[in-house]
Amino acid sequence: MVTLSALETRLQNRLGFTSLSTLQSAQLREALNAAVGRVLTEGAPGLNRTVIATNLGDYTASNTVSAVAGNDYLDSDAAEDFAAAGILPGDVVVLNDTRKLLVHRIESGTVTRIYVGSNFDQAYTNATLKVHRRGLVLPTGGRVISLRKTNSDREVEYSPRAIYRAPFSLGDPRWFSQSKDVEGSDVHYVSIAPVPATATDYVIVQAYEIGRLTTDSDNFEIPEGVIDVVLTRGVEIYRSLTTNDQVELISADDQSTDADDQLRDRDAASGTFIK
Repeated sequence: MVTLSALETRLQNRLGFTSLSTLQSAQLREALNAAVGRVLTEGAPGLNRTVIATNLGDYTASNTVSAVAGNDYLDSDAAEDFAAAGILPGDVVVLNDTRKLLVHRIESGTVTRIYVGSNFDQAYTNATLKVHRRGLVLPTGGRVISLRKTNSDREVEYSPRAIYRAPFSLGDPRWFSQSKDVEGSDVHYVSIAPVPATATDYVIVQAYEIGRLTTDSDNFEIPEGVIDVVLTRGVEIYRSLTTNDQVELISADDQSTDADDQLRDRDAASGTFIK
């Protein structure tokens, strides 16, 4: 475990500063935050977590729903709690077993309402509702490095356009995207496409996540070999913020590359680490 103040002191030593002005101290912390963020998102050894997540399968509403033509939402005809049902943006709404739409959001203050992102072209009264749920809830917002079904060796491919590729299809997932439900539950989640026909377990490798470092006592667990990578990235970022000297910039970039090579060599006995 290493504190922000310890990291800042080591970065200060590498840059050759005996004391810091208020501006330099602020710039060093910005550089450290950026360096830590970049290292964490690159799947550094020792900074990954393996978790199991389950998509919830189909949800069939206990009550009917209605929508007014021209509105962009449908309402439950009774006290249906769509948030508690684990419905997330990107899930597939099926009305009367025929009309299919995508969930845009569910607001925490109106859990009996589903927004679909576009206006209905016709009214629906006492319509049946089924939702194909494709979301996998994540423990943190760390970047998902890999994802696959627990009983399969085939990786599900990352694609920011995963839902666009298969908005309504059911089947074995081939793509995933990662997001946060900022307008509703505030959870971090993964959307998979096509939508699995049944509830399925997935094994996920996720990068460790840490909040912004601002206080001297802020700390996180990090292997010693990775600290060198953070510090060399910090030097590179600090130089890019404060100098136009091409020799210094090239030297800092070379050091960062060397640190990345060291990181790859530490990952396995074979000496190979693939980002």
